Amino acid sequence: MMASALHARETNAWPFFVRQDDPGTAARSTEYLGPLFFDRTEANGRRVDGFRPVFAHAIEGSKSTDRLLYPLFIWQKDEGYRSFSFFDLVNFRHQIHAAHKSATDFDVWPFYFSHDDGSTDESYRALFPLGGTLRHRLGMDRFRFVLFPLYG
Repeated sequence: MMASALHARETNAWPFFVRQDDPGTAARSTEYLGPLFFDRTEANGRRVDGFRPVFAHAIEGSKSTDRLLYPLFIWQKDEGYRSFSFFDLVNFRHQIHAAHKSATDFDVWPFYFSHDDGSTDESYRALFPLGGTLRHRLGMDRFRFVLFPLYG
């Protein structure tokens, strides 16, 4: 039985600088000042860099993701898509579908919900508990309410 040897290289000047290279897969990992600053390139081409625990930036193909004080702020961008989230309580998403049709979602949990795709059948707005319509939420196709819980 033969074992293949791993040929990764490491340059270690910890705590100032640590670098690991894998020439077989082109993966690379670098950390500066202990684990605080980092830069990593994976074999699949994904690249992540940042300053722990404050900021991280990741690129995978055309998609980029930024995190600030994770999980507080998250931004994502891709071709025809962008989103923002604050602690999953304030969410914004804009998508461009086929034939340049766009859809925009904006939520401020648990008070305001909106979706606008240019059609009156699928677009909605709701201000909880005053009134509005939600579509494809809460396990329902459509939920309409006025002065919740009086009418729902």
